Amino acid sequence: MYKKWLFSALATSLLAAGICGCGQSESQESSAAGTDVSEESQTEAAGTEENGEASDLAQTDTASSQTGDYNVTWDDIEDVNVYYCSMGAASTGVQAVADEINKITEEYNIHVNLTQMDIGSYEQQVSLMMSSSEPVDLLITLPGGPCSFSAMTAQGQLMDITDLMEEYAPRTLEGIGDYMKGTVVNGDIYGVTCYQNFSSGIYIYMRTDVLEDLGMLEKAQNMTSFTEFEEILEAVKNSDQWGHLSGVGCKISALQTAYLDADNFADCTYADGLGDTQFMVAVDPTGEDTTVKLNYETEGYKKTFERFKSWCEKGYMYEDVGISAEMAGELVKSNVVFAYLVNSNNSPTSLASASVSCGTDMTAVKIMDMPISTASLTKFTWAVPTNSQAPEAAVTFLEMMFADSRIANLMTWGIEGVDYEIGEDGVAHYIPGNENPAYHGADYMAVNKFAVTPWEGSPANLNEIEEATMAAAPISPYLGFACDTSAVSTEIGMVTNIINEYDSQVGTGMADEAIYNEFIEKLKSSGADKIIAEYQAQLNEWLAQ
Repeated sequence: MYKKWLFSALATSLLAAGICGCGQSESQESSAAGTDVSEESQTEAAGTEENGEASDLAQTDTASSQTGDYNVTWDDIEDVNVYYCSMGAASTGVQAVADEINKITEEYNIHVNLTQMDIGSYEQQVSLMMSSSEPVDLLITLPGGPCSFSAMTAQGQLMDITDLMEEYAPRTLEGIGDYMKGTVVNGDIYGVTCYQNFSSGIYIYMRTDVLEDLGMLEKAQNMTSFTEFEEILEAVKNSDQWGHLSGVGCKISALQTAYLDADNFADCTYADGLGDTQFMVAVDPTGEDTTVKLNYETEGYKKTFERFKSWCEKGYMYEDVGISAEMAGELVKSNVVFAYLVNSNNSPTSLASASVSCGTDMTAVKIMDMPISTASLTKFTWAVPTNSQAPEAAVTFLEMMFADSRIANLMTWGIEGVDYEIGEDGVAHYIPGNENPAYHGADYMAVNKFAVTPWEGSPANLNEIEEATMAAAPISPYLGFACDTSAVSTEIGMVTNIINEYDSQVGTGMADEAIYNEFIEKLKSSGADKIIAEYQAQLNEWLAQ
């Protein structure tokens, strides 16, 4: 049912989304690269306005509706238990935010119970709730691991919400348009992508204050190779003032299926992961060779592993990165790490977001652009678990998060006047003297980022810039392909355990060659080849349609 609706009615809505600028770890970008993107995008955005296109349609139709009819088909107030995570420590002001949200939702017979967990414990807690059938009505899925969209659909933990979306969330369907394909499996909807600018790239983020102190800021902004990056890492390591900092604080998985397989950034390559959030699947991104491979034994991954291994040997890598539960930004904020690499949005908000997460100004340099792919659309999603006791109310609340800017801002920045305020320039910022409020979230985890007031450091015409940036992004030839992995769910479970077991060694470059080869052997003995074959068969069928 959904496929037929998608390719007819939503063809029009995708065009509307492009016109309105409604577009997604973590948004990040460099001062130099960020300036380039912003200036080019602002020029394109200005052209859009001159051509008379309704660039603010998103704010009036899908992004900031504060009232409207919702299809409430139940008589009594329904509890909706919502679980999501924070990139740092869980906020202490969650209940106050929930109270404010309920002032809106209870008019529609919905009482929201918010539970926010720190990212370090989220996966474990959600896995326990799924196995114990604890009532969970709405949750956010993560880019990888057992709480990723692909892993949870493979385990049968997410509900088919196709009919519920059509009945209770029509504005969300229309607003996201053709990008709903990313969370469709076998023609059915199992989640809603966090709708935003899906254009992304691989970036290196570095502490600006360290670069300035070492006189290397300009060098960093203009570097085009890993040789130059390692010269900076060596300078940090040998500095009397900054030598206590580890150079790099991230795992290979931060790159997803991008490879650091050449010295010059321009020569680095990537694969398309076909939406697999375990990053075990790889295929040629051009579409010329459609052979599906095991990512971990590709030449690109092996060279990336070797680069990380060389950083370990040179003393550039944070030695506890494999076991730390802290995100890279938290490691920077804790004065432990100087730099990290990440697959992040090409957005003018990225640099400000990274600097907030890191607690200090950051400088970033782009290594490569990545195409908009199924993986882009499943990076963060909102989904209804199969053990939901109020799926209709849950999907209605999801519609509210998408369409009502009051709820979107509450979920992201907290309570206006308490956790943040909006300046005369129309952007949100901390209240002077309260730079560590009781509540502060991340806009890239919003159901509709375009319903969220931009944060300080963002331009006023953000939506137009985001539209121009996304319009210029490359598109994967496999966009919309989603493998139904139910036939290999057992193998995926075993392979996931192997990946987790070796992640602290292979995933950081700290393993030796023997451990790396052992990792590959165990993946294959646990069913990796069968998983790859399943992806290949379904991809062949999808391409033949």
